[in-house]
Amino acid sequence: MNKFWTDKEDQIIIDNYQTMQLKDIVKKYLPHRTYAATKRQKLRLKITKRQYTSVDENYFNEPNVQNCAIMGFIAADGCVTTNNRLIINLSYKDYDFLCKLANRIGYKGKIYVNEKRRLGEINGHKIDFIGKYCQLYTWETKKWIEDFKKHWNIVPRKTLILEPPNLTKLEHILSFCNGNLDGDGMITFSKNPEYKIPFCLHLQFMGTEKLMVWIKENFDKLTPTNKKAKVYKSKYANVHYYLVTGIRAYIIIKMMLSLDILRLDRKWNLAREYIGLIENNNNLSVEMLCKLNRMITPEIRQFIENNGSKIPDFQTLYWNKRIEINHGKLPEKIEKQKNSQLNLISFPNPPIINVVEKENL
Repeated sequence: MNKFWTDKEDQIIIDNYQTMQLKDIVKKYLPHRTYAATKRQKLRLKITKRQYTSVDENYFNEPNVQNCAIMGFIAADGCVTTNNRLIINLSYKDYDFLCKLANRIGYKGKIYVNEKRRLGEINGHKIDFIGKYCQLYTWETKKWIEDFKKHWNIVPRKTLILEPPNLTKLEHILSFCNGNLDGDGMITFSKNPEYKIPFCLHLQFMGTEKLMVWIKENFDKLTPTNKKAKVYKSKYANVHYYLVTGIRAYIIIKMMLSLDILRLDRKWNLAREYIGLIENNNNLSVEMLCKLNRMITPEIRQFIENNGSKIPDFQTLYWNKRIEINHGKLPEKIEKQKNSQLNLISFPNPPIINVVEKENL
């Protein structure tokens, strides 16, 4: 027996190891070698068994409302490796969400549940606990990785270099932003007594500076504002964030929720609660109704209704409120008030209202 391995023998191992058991290779092609010797030679050649995960390879072929939401989430919380793998690690409390995501993308592999000990310090307080997390792990998804880069500019080691996606349709842009909120973003309430409602909604998007500027520019086109909202750099990490509040946040959330996409209910239940406060609150101020009527354009209303959702008629609610606070009739100088600088909008002619007849106004 030749104790030195020939190039031909090495090639036999390389060519067959992916499809055959090592013991079968020895029996069929290398009967003059022992199993132990062949195994040692395989280790010297640094051959590893390729693993494949059954997925829908065409799911990300072209951007659509469904996959843009998932890609927004992957851009925030996913990991793309240099050897064509996708890894998503989430807290165990989001296990159900990860299962739904796996089902959407046609992932047939296992979702792993692991524990990890965390040591460190936050704001001067030492932390030491064991956290439970779930993981989705794909193998050999080269087609996906190519589509990720082509349509959404998602590449390995993206944390500090991620570019905005190549999206042009409004529903795709909003869907992607929805995914970013699910991943690294936050939806919160704060008190706002000015509008006489319990809370004001805050949407915080996080990511690279270029991505945040892209989100800001698209939201500014959708709901223009005179306020100088900026993209800020975090004081605690090399990350940027962009904040949307008030009526602009209501409109954006309303449009996002009109889309039938996968979302993290743990966050979005808070947004639905806020929408209920706006739409079912009979104590909204005239100023609030005025701003809502001005900022919700016919295009925004049509977008929401075309996706199967409803939005209140804030124009009628505004005039009803004016009639209510004036004891059943509008002020006599309503025409002068239309162009007054004290008002935020040029008021439209009042529609026919159920409270009182137009002729009696």
